[in-house]
Amino acid sequence: MSATVPVGEDAQLQPQEQLAAAKPLRDRTNRRVQSLERVGGSPWWLWLGLATGAVMVAYYGVPIGLNGQSVVYQVTGMGSAIALAAGAKRRPRGNRRGWLLLCLGVLLFSTGDAIWDLYYGWYLDWATPYPSPADALYLAGYALVIVGVLLVIPSRRIPFGDLLDVGVLTASAAGVMWFFWIAPQAHATGMGTEARIVSAGYPAMDLLIIVVLVYATIATRTRPTWLHLLGIAFACMLTSDLLYYGSYTDGTWINIGWLLNYLLLAGAALHPGGIESPRAGRSSVRWARFALVACAALLLPAAMLSDAARGTDLADGYAPVGFAIVIVLLIVLRMAMHLHEQGLRERERAKLLRRSVEATEEERRRVARDLHDGPIQAMTAIVLKLDLLGRRLERERAEPVPLLDEVRSDIAAEIASLRQVMTDLRPQMLDQRGLAVALNNCAQTVLDGSGTRCSVQAAIDGARIAHEIESTVYRVAREALINVRKHARASRADVLLEPTDSGLHLVVRDDGIGFDPRAGDIRDSADHLGLVAMEEGVARLGGTLTIRSTPGAGTTVDAELPFQAA
Repeated sequence: MSATVPVGEDAQLQPQEQLAAAKPLRDRTNRRVQSLERVGGSPWWLWLGLATGAVMVAYYGVPIGLNGQSVVYQVTGMGSAIALAAGAKRRPRGNRRGWLLLCLGVLLFSTGDAIWDLYYGWYLDWATPYPSPADALYLAGYALVIVGVLLVIPSRRIPFGDLLDVGVLTASAAGVMWFFWIAPQAHATGMGTEARIVSAGYPAMDLLIIVVLVYATIATRTRPTWLHLLGIAFACMLTSDLLYYGSYTDGTWINIGWLLNYLLLAGAALHPGGIESPRAGRSSVRWARFALVACAALLLPAAMLSDAARGTDLADGYAPVGFAIVIVLLIVLRMAMHLHEQGLRERERAKLLRRSVEATEEERRRVARDLHDGPIQAMTAIVLKLDLLGRRLERERAEPVPLLDEVRSDIAAEIASLRQVMTDLRPQMLDQRGLAVALNNCAQTVLDGSGTRCSVQAAIDGARIAHEIESTVYRVAREALINVRKHARASRADVLLEPTDSGLHLVVRDDGIGFDPRAGDIRDSADHLGLVAMEEGVARLGGTLTIRSTPGAGTTVDAELPFQAA
C-alpha cells in the first residue's frame, strides 16, 4: 500500500485532516506492536512458559539418570546462548555489545559444564582436580556477564546521592558475603592457596552481580519487561550459587535456579519488546529507598551477631571494623547530601517566593501610579471645572447652587478615597522621601486627633531598602498604629526601626489597655483581620512577627525582617 503526500499549497491540511491522515499510520503501528507481542499466533509468555515446563519435566520428571540430566542441562545452556546471539542481532548496532557479552558468558558457563560433566564425569569418573579448567571458564563467564549487564542498561552520570545509596547497599552485601561465604572459603583448611583463591572468587563474583543489579535498579527510571526478566534470571542464579556453597549434589533442586537463569535470559533476549531501551532515571529520594538503605545497613550487624552466635571467628583482622566504618561513613554522607539537597530546594523556594513578592510589589506600584496619573487627576480637573461653573452661575443668578456644592463634595470624597487606596498600595512618600519620613508622616496621619502622642525613631541613616521590605515595614507599622487608635486608648505610642545583624527590627508599642492573649485568638476577631495580613506579609519575606500584650500594660508589636538594599 502506498500513499500520496501532498506538496505545495495542498500540503496545508487542517487539524482534523491531519488527524485523519495520521490514523492509518497509527493503526498500522498498533497492529505491528500487537503482532510483535505474539509469536506463532500465541503470546510470547506462553512460549516461555512451555519451554520452562518442558525443561523442568525433562530434567526432574523423567527418570533419565544423571547422564540424561547433564544432556538436558547442556542443551538448555547452549539454547540460551543461541537465543542471546539471536536477540543481539535484533537490536540496533550500538546496543549489541552487551548482549553479545552475555551470550559469550553463557557460552563459557555451558562449556565449563560440558568439561565438568562430559570429561571429568564420564571420562575420568569424577576424578576432578581443583581448581580445574572448568573453574577458569566459570569465572571468566561471570566477568563477561557482569560487563554485559552494565552495557545493556543505559549509561548516565549518576548523582552523588545515588552513588552513596549504591555504596551502602554494596558495603552491606559485601559484609554479609564476607561472613557467610567469602571468609569460610578463603580460610578453608585442607586446600592450597590457588584453591582458596578460586573458592573465594565465586562468592566475590556473586557480590559483583549484586552490585550491578543494584546499579541497574537505581540507574533506570522505566524498566521494560526484558529488563525485569534479566533481573529475575540473575536472582535465580544468585540463589542457586549461594545454596551451592553449603552442600551440593548433582541433580538436586539447587539446579532449578541455574536452569531458570538460562531460560529467562533466553526469554529476555527474544522478548518481542526487547528492542525498547530503558530510560535513565533521575535521582529520587523516596521512603522506599530510605527503607531499603536502612535495612541494608542492619545486615552487617546481623551477620556479626550470627557469627558470634556460631562461636566462630571467620572475619579475622580488621574486616568487621572496616565494613562497619565504611557503612557508617556512607550513611552519614548520604544524610549530609540529603540535607544539602533539601537546603537547595528551600533556597529555590525562597527565591521563587521573593520573586513573587517583588512582582506583587511592582504591580502595586504600577496601580498606584495609574491611579495618581489617571482617575485622580481627571476627577481633580472635574472639581476645578465645577468650581468655575459654580462661580459663573453664581454671578449670573446671584445665588448659590446647592447641587453643584453637593456634587463637588462627593467628588472630593471619592478623590480622598482613591488617594487612600493609592497610599495602601504603595505610598508615594516611600519613593519620594524614604522610609523614615514615611513612618513619621504615617504616625501623624493615623493618630491625628486621637489624643495619642507618638515618637518615631528610624535609625537607618537614610539607607534605601528593597521596595518590598520598605512596603512591608510601612504596612506593619501603619496597621499597628491603626489598632492603637481604634482599640488601645493609649496616651503614648512609640515606633522604633533599627538595623540588626540579620536585618531590620521594627517595634511598635503603646501604653494602652492591652488585652489577654489567653482569652482567645485575637486574630479571629473581624476588627483585627489586619493582624493576619501583617503576619502573612512578614512571613512571605522570611521574617517573624510577635505580638505581646498584658491587660493594663499596653501592647508591643515586634517584627524581624531580612535586610536587602534597593
